[in-house]
Amino acid sequence: MTFYDLEGKVIDRGEFILQYSKRFYLNSDPTYYETPKRKNNRVLQCSPYIEKEMDKLLQKGITDEGEVMRILAWKIGKIKHRESEVKNAFIYAKDWDGCEKSLKIHRFKEIIDYKYLVGDIVNNIVNLELTSKSDPWEAFSYISEEWHKGIGTVYLFTLLYFISRGEIPIYDKYAHIALDAIKNNKKPGEFVPYKSLPDRRSDLSIIRDEYRNNYEVKLGEIFSEAYKCNRDIDRSLWVYGHLFPNKEGEQFLCS
Repeated sequence: MTFYDLEGKVIDRGEFILQYSKRFYLNSDPTYYETPKRKNNRVLQCSPYIEKEMDKLLQKGITDEGEVMRILAWKIGKIKHRESEVKNAFIYAKDWDGCEKSLKIHRFKEIIDYKYLVGDIVNNIVNLELTSKSDPWEAFSYISEEWHKGIGTVYLFTLLYFISRGEIPIYDKYAHIALDAIKNNKKPGEFVPYKSLPDRRSDLSIIRDEYRNNYEVKLGEIFSEAYKCNRDIDRSLWVYGHLFPNKEGEQFLCS
């Protein structure tokens, strides 16, 4: 289990979190990864204002429907971070503009209405919060009962993360890759295979076992209980995970 900086030098866990979480934000040093087909790929950076607001939401809990739309837009990547940072406001991509009030988005060449999903969460938030702590998989099952376009397994875990106020770790592809890289002593740029979570329509026990064994357990082994109260761990893993190809034979150059 090894942590590396961008130059392939071994660093400790604290330095890893510090170095890579800083690069998560706008106006900090950018992080690049060069693939065989494209030079100067840049890991996207996020607005400090938006992150502070999302941290506040995580701590206080969900209270209205617009906040659920914020959570989804944040995870799906529909927030304009540079513009949001300048204006100190949530500025959304064109297809999500006005989503907090309308509870609708434009996607797949149609209008998708999330009123039922977000309304159900807000109307039952007290019970969902309690259930997420006593039996998180019952809460997961509840919010996944109805099919909603664009809301797959990863986004359900994001909703559960906020419903549980951080008790249930948020899931991310790049964080998953980063955990496997750390566990297997891989340096930035080296190949790390990735297997996505099962489809949300899969049996709940299959989703649960994959999430627990291949993600949550690794988080605990590497960061112990610290990951529940330190969002910089999520941020550092997200940046770090972009530095590893998950196609056999590829190798990145990172800086």
